[in-house]
Amino acid sequence: MTLLVFTFPLAGLPQNLGPKAVQNLLQGLSGQFETFIISFLVVGAFWMAHHRAFDKIKRYDQTLV
Repeated sequence: MTLLVFTFPLAGLPQNLGPKAVQNLLQGLSGQFETFIISFLVVGAFWMAHHRAFDKIKRYDQTLV
């Protein structure tokens, strides 16, 4: 989950953006926000399932590793 990255395109933005302009820019990125959140939830679900499965393992061998 530490590999999930969200980037904000800052190149070429004017320095004196007003609140409405910032809101419009963020609304334009809403699809990326949704994708990020869904990816985070899916990866989190797999991570939790992985830990639940490996909590049950008492012994292991080279094949499992």
